[in-house]
Amino acid sequence: MQKPTLYGIHHGTERDGTAYRAELTAFIDSPACTPEPVLISELERYLQPY
Repeated sequence: MQKPTLYGIHHGTERDGTAYRAELTAFIDSPACTPEPVLISELERYLQPY
């Protein structure tokens, strides 16, 4: 799987010092590498051979 094209990055900081970062990337229509939103185990477990 290739990394999606990065179109832009936005940094922000709140008054309480909390920092944020947002990235705008190209849409990828291939299946996800993991069913969960956070990678909690090795990626190879979810990859299927081509």
